[in-house]
Amino acid sequence: MDNKLRCFLCGEELIEGTSDVRAGWGRYRVRFYGVRSLICEGCGDTIFSKYDVFIIQSLSKLFLEFPFAQRPKKMDLTNVYDLFIENEQLIYNIDIKELKLYEDKGIYSFSREELIMYTDKKMMHA
Repeated sequence: MDNKLRCFLCGEELIEGTSDVRAGWGRYRVRFYGVRSLICEGCGDTIFSKYDVFIIQSLSKLFLEFPFAQRPKKMDLTNVYDLFIENEQLIYNIDIKELKLYEDKGIYSFSREELIMYTDKKMMHA
């Protein structure tokens, strides 16, 4: 028996990868890059876990704390996504106004080092 995960649409194998996701709240829309996913080798369908969707929804909602014009429209999570996976409390404890967002050609990101220091600081004060 085959223990591989299969696509419910076409039956082909699902492989682990990263994908782009569009999300938002109300009129605000943001595209996230580097989100963990399962991708069908056959039809290209993409599946996200419940927790991955929660991370994206939570970050989208956190960005609502910024004025509309200052909210990221594109956010690259490639270099930090594993930190949200390794420490599930991070998404619950994050204060978006305490973290600096870096912008390069219209794409925003967190500094991995700053996010690690932020996490360590929050853990020490917990």
